[in-house]
Amino acid sequence: VFVRQGHYANDPSFTAGYPPADITIDRIAEVKSRDFSI
Repeated sequence: VFVRQGHYANDPSFTAGYPPADITIDRIAEVKSRDFSI
């Protein structure tokens, strides 16, 4: 889990060290409606 908030969210030098996300959730309310089963 990589929380993209604050100055880390838009800092390309910080995020470049991480692979792209499999899932991106913009709002915490979206968690309720997501199916995370594999």
